[in-house]
Amino acid sequence: MKSVLAAVFSLLSFVLFADTLDLRCRDDVCKVDVEHGARIVSWTVGGKEMLWNPPAPQKDDGKWRHGGIPLVWPWQGDEYPDGVTNGPLHGVAWQSPFKVESRKQLKAGEELALSLEACGFRADYTIVYACGSLRLKFKTTNIDKVPRRFAMSIHPYFYLLERNQAVIEGLNGLRYRDTRDGFATNGVWKGEMPITAWTDHEFLRRDIGLSSLIFVAGKVWLSVRSSDAEAFWVWNPGERWAEIGAPLYGELPDDAWRHILSIEPSTLGMMDAKPLQPGESKVLTEQFARAYSR
Repeated sequence: MKSVLAAVFSLLSFVLFADTLDLRCRDDVCKVDVEHGARIVSWTVGGKEMLWNPPAPQKDDGKWRHGGIPLVWPWQGDEYPDGVTNGPLHGVAWQSPFKVESRKQLKAGEELALSLEACGFRADYTIVYACGSLRLKFKTTNIDKVPRRFAMSIHPYFYLLERNQAVIEGLNGLRYRDTRDGFATNGVWKGEMPITAWTDHEFLRRDIGLSSLIFVAGKVWLSVRSSDAEAFWVWNPGERWAEIGAPLYGELPDDAWRHILSIEPSTLGMMDAKPLQPGESKVLTEQFARAYSR
């Protein structure tokens, strides 16, 4: 029976990740789908998958596709940048082919540099894969002749065995806004953040940036760090996924919300952000690292 299950999993992995580049560090593997948005579709550490993906590929119908680590660029939601009046949810990067600029072997891991030009901007995306960690650098440059507003974020779908066992530490003292009531609720967060219901909070970082730990069943599971993100979105679709989420996005399990958590580094929203001047760049970095019990 085990051999049959292994064969099925192997076949499914081939179907889901057939067009990927594999970055390796010993037995750990990071799979990047360069042709479809430079999405990191798999990240395994010690044989354990750190990311959530739908059990079957979603339809390629132009709608936002959940799973892995996609890029949101050069706008978030449908808040379009200057010069753009319509387009897909969360921008064009997540469904565009990226150009491979370079690939380097490191002492412990690999580095992959990618680029994309669209909507008057250039995106440079560098993935550094070391054993147990992902370091991501996402740079936007205005290649137009006029100032342009934009937004960008890195949107991980971390895999949880069970959502109600997850707690985030490191948000204490951060200003936040709650999107669930149209940003009516805001203030300063106090203490830890248990993930026990639909969650959609924007945290505005302190000058020192963010360093947080995700606890699962009392054990340290993952660390999330960034020194230059202006905001962090903490998101779990909750039970509402079955009501409005899954039907909107195709053949997805109604209970997928039980296994998803996103801590998403981001720039400020379009209305709050200063426009980039011609030739000016902005950088967003993030490090995700497997952590262990203290």
